[in-house]
Amino acid sequence: MKAAQGQVVKWLAEETASPYDEGPPVAAPLDLRAAIDTWLGRLEDIVRTNQVACPGCEYTMHPTAERRLELRTMPYKEYLWTREWRQTRRGALQRAAYRCQLCSTRSKVLHVHHNSYARRGHEWPTDLVVLCKDCHGAHHGH
Repeated sequence: MKAAQGQVVKWLAEETASPYDEGPPVAAPLDLRAAIDTWLGRLEDIVRTNQVACPGCEYTMHPTAERRLELRTMPYKEYLWTREWRQTRRGALQRAAYRCQLCSTRSKVLHVHHNSYARRGHEWPTDLVVLCKDCHGAHHGH
């Protein structure tokens, strides 16, 4: 791990050096090293917990196939309390700029509605739509 950190720090120092600098690149500042250490530690945590980054979704960390199966088969109300759903929901709200995607309001409670449950536990952005409480109720005929 320390060897990898050293390589990253060296690469960053080389990449950020000005072409007008003379001599070898200087070592990265301590705050940059701390940031790299933090990032590498987080990466190590992700690997240790068997989570992999989803290339199609910038806001969430999606679980392994085993965990996705568990998420798909658990009761829906229980799923809504999982860390995975909270992360996915937050991503949907951020993509919608915290607005209802039908009426554009920001002043009402927002719900994240599933267009499809086929990928529950590994939702794609198109599987979800952000609706205010009124639009969500109207969609379901309430």
